[in-house]
Amino acid sequence: MVARLYLVVAVLIQTLDDRAGGVESDEAKLVGRVDHQYVHAEAIEIDSVWLDVARYDPATQMLDESHVVLTSGVRLFPVVQRLIWPGEMDLMARIAGLRLKERWDDWDRSAYTGNVVSVYGR
Repeated sequence: MVARLYLVVAVLIQTLDDRAGGVESDEAKLVGRVDHQYVHAEAIEIDSVWLDVARYDPATQMLDESHVVLTSGVRLFPVVQRLIWPGEMDLMARIAGLRLKERWDDWDRSAYTGNVVSVYGR
């Protein structure tokens, strides 16, 4: 079985039960990449280039990412995030007095296959 690392991208949405909330996680782009980094061209146009660049530190589980826009100048949109394992999120929920109610693959409640939408409640 392959261990997966997840990135939390949304926190506590209201679900059908007012006492429940959901957390969406997505498999990290950098796990298994050479040197834990990448550059991705998001858009290439005649007068601009949009890049997504990132570097991951497995020791601290920190992801440093920047969206770079190259036009007549350079604009940077940095994002710093901490990646977590699904088990870590489950533990944090338990410490907060919540329990895992459901786990889906996407917000459409499709069957869990690897992406994570976890719903927690009391």
